[in-house]
Amino acid sequence: MNKFMVVITIAAICITPSLAFGYNTMWQERGEKPCLQCHGEKMEGLFKKKNVHFPFAQKECESCHDPKAFSLVAQGSELCFGCHSDKADEFKKGHTHTPVKNGQCIKCHSPHASDNKYQLTNDVPKLCFSCHKEDRFTKVKFTHFPVEEGNCLLCHGHHNGIDRSNLKSAVSDLCTTCHDKDSMIIPHPTDVIPTDKIVIPKDSQMKLDEKGMVTCVTCHNQHGSNLAFFLKESMEDGAMCYKCHKK
Repeated sequence: MNKFMVVITIAAICITPSLAFGYNTMWQERGEKPCLQCHGEKMEGLFKKKNVHFPFAQKECESCHDPKAFSLVAQGSELCFGCHSDKADEFKKGHTHTPVKNGQCIKCHSPHASDNKYQLTNDVPKLCFSCHKEDRFTKVKFTHFPVEEGNCLLCHGHHNGIDRSNLKSAVSDLCTTCHDKDSMIIPHPTDVIPTDKIVIPKDSQMKLDEKGMVTCVTCHNQHGSNLAFFLKESMEDGAMCYKCHKK
């Protein structure tokens, strides 16, 4: 047998094993039977999870997997939006969370099953901290209540938000849902653009928002701080005030 015939024979065996050995190809069948013959033991525990994805619960594997091509029927978020099409436009509003923008739904959600709500791959805040460094938020003397409770989603949208921090609403609106504006010890104007006379040093932690306005988080760290009241700068002798205002 020459080399050409050897190559053809090997190709025939690899590509069409049913012709070479005379057995039926399982992938001609649909539904749970062919899949679970091989993957049953691995998948068995997933069916017992608290939250099982509908196609998986119905054992409709081919809803997402192409058994003939050994690949998904679509890639990334396109696969998910095949069923969740009502969410596609909603997630594009405002600023989109990076995993959503990159079509990485399974970065946060299990495609099969999970013990966590919404089939999250981990509980919040552990899921958030898999990308956002935990020490940045928790290794401080004073921790803001939502962070302490692990409730990142109280302020942040998980799919999208109004700004690059994926906030659910404007900073002042978020803060005043918990903090009574009238009871503040030293009320300071917020949601205002400073005059040209006020210049915040570039090396200061105090920042204006994307629109150039003073907000609650210009002076306060929304996650926590080593200073009382979650201040970004010390108030000793009015030091923080003088970062912007001249003596």
